[in-house]
Amino acid sequence: MNHTIDHWKTIVSKPMKEVLSRERLEAFKNATHFEGPVEEIPSTYFTRFRQTEFEIFDQMEVELSQVLHGEQAYRYHEKPSIDDVIVYQSRVGELKEKRGKSGSMIFVHILTQFKRESDQVCLAESDSTVIIRVKDL
Repeated sequence: MNHTIDHWKTIVSKPMKEVLSRERLEAFKNATHFEGPVEEIPSTYFTRFRQTEFEIFDQMEVELSQVLHGEQAYRYHEKPSIDDVIVYQSRVGELKEKRGKSGSMIFVHILTQFKRESDQVCLAESDSTVIIRVKDL
């Protein structure tokens, strides 16, 4: 790996926060055709919080046209509640480079932690694997 990729290992987003409002929850449920109980928060709701991942791409100086989504995994620790303020922050985890004839592919794990602001309890964690295509580093 070269200096640029080594630098990526140190990238951390700014923390962001968002209120888990009833209106946003209902909009998400409608968009995803969720049919659970009214007060239930779908386990997929945390997919809304992606801004910190885009900040990571900006810090990496990578264009979105170079990024392929590989996989997304979540670990849930505690369910959030309506009106919780969710604070989330992402960082670069494991990096793996594969070289080919047309350039390199870099597999990047972006790790995000979601906490409730009031008590700092970790509600969930995600591991997003993206593949970044590069011509020359």
